[in-house]
This record gives sequence, structure tokens and C-alpha cells, in this order.
Amino acid sequence: MKDMRKRRIVIIGGGTGLPVILRVLRKHYLDITAVITVGDDGGSSGKIRKQIDVIPPGDIRNALSALSESESSIARVFQYRFQNEGELKGHVVGNLLLAALADMHGDALEAIADLSNILNVKGVVLPATTIPLQLQAKMTDGSVVVGESNIPKVRKPIEQLEIVPDDARASQRVVDAIKEADLIAFGPGSLYTSILPNLLVHDIAQAVISSKAQKVYVCNILTQLGETEGFSDADHVRILHEHVGEKFIDHVLVNEKTVAPALIFPEGVTQVDSNIKGMEDQEVAPIFDDYLDTSDGFVRHDAERVVERLIALIDKSRHS
Repeated sequence: MKDMRKRRIVIIGGGTGLPVILRVLRKHYLDITAVITVGDDGGSSGKIRKQIDVIPPGDIRNALSALSESESSIARVFQYRFQNEGELKGHVVGNLLLAALADMHGDALEAIADLSNILNVKGVVLPATTIPLQLQAKMTDGSVVVGESNIPKVRKPIEQLEIVPDDARASQRVVDAIKEADLIAFGPGSLYTSILPNLLVHDIAQAVISSKAQKVYVCNILTQLGETEGFSDADHVRILHEHVGEKFIDHVLVNEKTVAPALIFPEGVTQVDSNIKGMEDQEVAPIFDDYLDTSDGFVRHDAERVVERLIALIDKSRHS
């Protein structure tokens, strides 16, 4: 009998790259769980964190919006950013709503569930932990940089990323989603500030390692200043493995299309090189394809192609 159960995918990360993939995933017959980083301390989220003890709402807001199937005015205003001068400048309506609901309920998960219902979200959005995290990077020169927004600014090689508190726990819902997944995808997104913070939550790392699901890393197309300057695709995977303490990635989606030099900026950014030997050393199987989308003048992943590859991997594993 054909298995009609929804294919279960967990996608882990944050930032602006992840929502691009989520928007395409929601078009498919999938059981989607997005696990989102809570280390952001810049912009609107940073301002809110300084005033209210809640997890930063920005990345969660973007994931909710990407998975929303609502056409209501509430859904449209959710992403509105105030432009006026004054204390509201730069704040996003959805961030304020999430912060207000979390403060009212005293529970971030209830706040997200409320907004998920209002926005008719397809899937589940969960914070990696309900404790606001502070990121701390030990640099190769021995210095320590504190704060997600500060880490890339110093432009120094990172030796080790840490989260504070280091004993933050994931909710049981996050752990269960990972354990029950058919596929776990990481990224696309900033390696050190969007993806790794999730894996430094011990419960998440252990659940990922023990899960029988296929684990796929969507490698960035360009390097990032202050995080991955000079990195190859294999270097990205190596950093993930070193921080978790075990090789766990099975496949890496690697873009093979050359990016036009005029689209690579600012100065110091380069296209991520491929290191086949390094990939072999990390025991991962690269899946090369044209994952490049420059239709808006910026370098992004072709979300349709990425999702096509992810679903193919799920189907292959379910029928093997």
C-alpha cells in the first residue's frame, strides 16, 4: 500500500535565507517544522530584548510570514516596518505582536501558536529554545566577542562559537519533531549566527545525531564577511561537525553555477569554492546543481530547485 502520510521535514536555521525556502515548502504536501534561532540582538529584535525578557521575535516572525496562507490585512500588516522618526522607528508590527503575546502569556510557544492560528500558518514554527540566547565567539587570536550583531563586525577568524546560557534546553516539541522527521535540513543562512546557535542547544544536537532522518546542509553560495571569508563548501560542513562533536551531515546542496562578478559584493565576499576531497573527509555526499537565483539582482538560492532536491531525498529514503 502506498504511504499517504505527509512527508515530515524539519528545517533549522534563521535569518533571511530560510523564509525563501519555507515559502516554497508550504506549497507541497508536507508536514513542516521550522526550528528558529533565538540569538538575534540587532535591529528591532535587539531593541525589544533590551526592554522585555522575551526571545528575539524577528526570525520567528519571518518564518511565520513565509508559512502563512492568509490573505487578510493582518497578514499584510504583520511585516510592516515603521519608518517614522521616534521610538517606533525600525520596529516591525509582527515583532511587537509576538513580544506582546509572549509577555501576556508568559510563554513564547503560546504566543507563536496564537499568531500561527491568526495567520493560518501551514506547519509549525518553534524557537530552538524559549530562553533568549547570547552568542559568544572565541577568536583564533584569543579575543572574545559577545553578541550576534558584533561577531561579524570584527572580521577575525572564529575558533569557537558558544551560547549563553550553555545549558539552555529545547522544548519537547522540538525534540519530537526532529526524532520523527523524514528529513532534516540546515540553512541556507549565516553559518555562525543563524545555523550553529541551534545546534549548540544540547537537546537539539543530540536529537539530530540520534535521528534516522536524512540530514542535508544547504550550503551558502557566497562567503560572508566576518564569518566565512575564504571558506569552501567543505569548510562550512567541517565547522558544523566540529561544534557538534560528530559527523552528522549526509548530503550538501552545492551550487555549481558561476555567479557574475558584478553581483558579488561587498568587497571581500567571494563565491564559495568546492572542495571535493574536503567533502570526502567530512563523509558527506555533495549534490551539485544550479541553485542560483539572481532574478532580483541579488544572489539567492533558487528555492524551487532546492525544495525539489529535498523532496527527492525524502522520497528516495522512504522507498529504499
